[in-house]
Amino acid sequence: MLQIAKALADPIRLRLLAVLMQEPLHVSELCDLLDLKQSRVSRHLGILAKAGLLITRRSGAYVYYRFNNLHKPLEKLLAATGALNAEFGCLGWPVECESDHKELLGYLLQRNRQNLEFFANPSRIEQSAQEAWVDSGWYGSRLADETPAGDALLFADLGCGDGRLSERILLERPGLQMLCVDQSNHMLEQARLRLQGLDAHFRLGELQHLPLRDNEADGAILSMSLHHVPQPDLVIAELKRVLRPGGLLLIAELMEHSAELMRERYADFWLGFNAEQLQGWLQEFGFRVASREQGRGHGQLDCVVIKAVLEKERFNDATIGPGKGSRLAAAGRGV
Repeated sequence: MLQIAKALADPIRLRLLAVLMQEPLHVSELCDLLDLKQSRVSRHLGILAKAGLLITRRSGAYVYYRFNNLHKPLEKLLAATGALNAEFGCLGWPVECESDHKELLGYLLQRNRQNLEFFANPSRIEQSAQEAWVDSGWYGSRLADETPAGDALLFADLGCGDGRLSERILLERPGLQMLCVDQSNHMLEQARLRLQGLDAHFRLGELQHLPLRDNEADGAILSMSLHHVPQPDLVIAELKRVLRPGGLLLIAELMEHSAELMRERYADFWLGFNAEQLQGWLQEFGFRVASREQGRGHGQLDCVVIKAVLEKERFNDATIGPGKGSRLAAAGRGV
């Protein structure tokens, strides 16, 4: 506790902590947001990390810093003093925290706008060029094979893009309903055109704030979506909310790699994931990993396909209500 107290006894470190509670950032971003020199920022980050207040994750050329939310008592204390709602001018917070918060919001809005513009520009999304790096046939066939057939089962294709995967699954799984979710209006329109005549529905929304009701879906598919999201563990938390108990989650993702060009060409935030890290997030939010397969097919980058089940015992049956249990067993597909 003494080390934590010392780490918090500096206004610059409090400013860093306040922004990193809201978003993972690397050193250059922090320097720009707080208008501080890199050497100064790096030194204070080192002190916070040594005290256990920050965790780091390397992705290619960048090291991202993030608040260590395992410090639950400290998180509650900081939230109470305003770190999570921009009321920074009280209880010892540096006066700069309020302007830092506004700078961060502006930066995140700009980044999100650039991401949307990327996916609205068809010339930048060439399927053939992507196939040289990532073999969608390899992971797509495995996702389709693991998707159950059954009348009235509702699956969500999260980050559906132009709907290629949903089309394949709906053609192979008669009776299945697909809810296609994407943050890009342009991509949703492409999916609508592709999926005409199939049992598909469409919603605009972000993965970290899914446009689904609690316990609405029987299953979900995350196909090469998580590496576009700054905080992928928050997506897993959202999936726990929207899936029914016993619901199925299928994930296809890139394994960790060092191809920096994927950021610029395809708007990737993370350069893949460690499979154990993905599995750890799933277990943290109540999922049981049923299977995991790694491979690359004809692509240059390795992929991982994970099948996971939301464990029923994590739920209080009294809060679920009638008819909310998983219907996967009734569809004849045990998990």
